[in-house]
Amino acid sequence: MPRHRIHERLEHRIYKRFDSNDLTGIERLDAGGNNCDPESVRWAANRLSQTKQKRKILIVMNDGQPATGDSDMRLLRGSLKETVEKITASGIEVVGFGIMSEAVKEFYKDNLVIHNISELPTVAMGKLSKLLTK
Repeated sequence: MPRHRIHERLEHRIYKRFDSNDLTGIERLDAGGNNCDPESVRWAANRLSQTKQKRKILIVMNDGQPATGDSDMRLLRGSLKETVEKITASGIEVVGFGIMSEAVKEFYKDNLVIHNISELPTVAMGKLSKLLTK
């Protein structure tokens, strides 16, 4: 187990596989409490890196500082910054969406803060549109 997560179980959920057109799993999206952002972002980037598409964009939605119930916050923040830098250097574009939190600016060079949750669909689609037309 990594040094920034001591006792807490890490859970990753897949709501829609890359090669599937079935969107029904997305209806079950939910927040799962604390998560270990560096490990979770690394896990998602690893899955994305195994796809056949040439261009890869990883979107991370975040509602504040990375946290687990049993970790050193300074270590966790440093690890997340390092993880995002490595993933970006590997050629994956990483975008952080801050959901009612400015903290995302600390970790993701390409970021967007959404202050009102009702704006999420419009603002997120606007950002995606800009990304995809680069």
